[in-house]
Amino acid sequence: MIYRHHHREFHKYHQYFRYFRPAIVLFNILILYLLFSWVGFKGIGIFFAVIIGIKEIFQFIFILRLEKRIFTPIERLKLGIDEIAKGNYNVKVECDVPNDLGLLIFSFNEMAQRLYESEKVQNEYDEKHLLLIFLMI
Repeated sequence: MIYRHHHREFHKYHQYFRYFRPAIVLFNILILYLLFSWVGFKGIGIFFAVIIGIKEIFQFIFILRLEKRIFTPIERLKLGIDEIAKGNYNVKVECDVPNDLGLLIFSFNEMAQRLYESEKVQNEYDEKHLLLIFLMI
């Protein structure tokens, strides 16, 4: 239950950065420009607005890369774990990032494959065992 709460909080903050952050940045740049132009330093206001704008563009690109390399694979891994918890061992998580998270997902896929093969062997054994019991009757 605590995990689901933290998971929702994570998504709430993630949505904030993804959608509201650019609007807030533009608002801050406008306030900064108006403040400096009110004081009489319009050029300084434009300079700071440009510098802050460039910083925010780089930060936005960083967040998009972070989402692609970390957040999305973690979300896929979480969905795979949920499937395993439901008893569906025939699951494979796709991952195209060559980092430690990619190695973790590769290991998860190997584990899921072994669980699936083990389940198949168990089912075959159960079927043979039931057939043997049926033939003995």
